[in-house]
Amino acid sequence: MPRKRSARCRGFTLIELMVSLAITGIVGIFLAGFLGPQLRIYNTLARENSAKSACVGTFNAIQQKVEYARDLTPSGDTLSYTPVFKSGEGAVQQLSGEQLANELFPNIRQNGEEFLVGFQLSGSVLQVTVTVQDPASGEALYSLTQHIRCLNEESAG
Repeated sequence: MPRKRSARCRGFTLIELMVSLAITGIVGIFLAGFLGPQLRIYNTLARENSAKSACVGTFNAIQQKVEYARDLTPSGDTLSYTPVFKSGEGAVQQLSGEQLANELFPNIRQNGEEFLVGFQLSGSVLQVTVTVQDPASGEALYSLTQHIRCLNEESAG
């Protein structure tokens, strides 16, 4: 004879628990399949935005240092220049992409990306190319080429 449940014996049966776990598992698999590609897209966009910030920030730092400089001498990723101050000229300084990457954007190095800077001088216009590159694929995450007009007339040499 089947027993009657008393009012105190409440809860879920084993079957009900198994069905709810199965449904939760199916929903979890669906969410993982949906969110996985979204997270990859988010991470890619975050890396590209970080690279863009690094490129723009580096260009601005270079511009501040050399806009009023003279005797600009580019050599690959290194630029020699003489800063000009209100009080006179400073000593010859060198600016390299490696130095800028370490000073301005240490997080780029921590992420494993390569930071490349190139200089080219034409008259009194300095062309600066800043690139953040993914070493695994060799693909540029972001590249920026800008020109700086050196305002000191003697920098045309």
